[in-house]
Amino acid sequence: MEEEQVEERIGSGPKHWSSGWLGALLAFVIPLLVIAYFLGIFAKPTVTVTETGPYRYVYLPFQGGYYQVDERLQDLEKSLKLARVPHGGPMGVFYDDPRQVPERARRARAGYFLAPDTPVPADMKVDNIPRRRVVMVQVKAHPAIAPIKAYRALDQWLQANGLPLAWPTLERYGPNKVVTVEMGL
Repeated sequence: MEEEQVEERIGSGPKHWSSGWLGALLAFVIPLLVIAYFLGIFAKPTVTVTETGPYRYVYLPFQGGYYQVDERLQDLEKSLKLARVPHGGPMGVFYDDPRQVPERARRARAGYFLAPDTPVPADMKVDNIPRRRVVMVQVKAHPAIAPIKAYRALDQWLQANGLPLAWPTLERYGPNKVVTVEMGL
């Protein structure tokens, strides 16, 4: 009889919060949602038609997977610092639609904005983008996620307005994880 009373007391106590579905929710789902929020998964891109530019920039040409452009930006930034060239934020010019051009053949320029009168060593490539009318998409998200969200929003806007996606596009990587994609109209 004493054994039966002990068994009843062990099995009949209150359950700890971490047992069952509530514990799984708190331990796994909520942290994933918090991470997704900070990465910008839920960020909503804004699409506007505006005029931008002119821009002057120094760049390194690139061919290959667009995800590798960041490596070229790092290489260029080191060169700019060694040459003591004052520069603005990072940017990229992308020439090929990744849905139509094989990864190894995709062309881009990885660069940094320059003031109009900034002197640049002769061995560095410089180009200009004139003032122009663009569709501009901005999104605040992690740099690995932001372009995906921006191009998806751009594509939806273009479809809704009966316009094709036109290359090249310009990506500006601003402070606070704001990525801007510009497509000329």
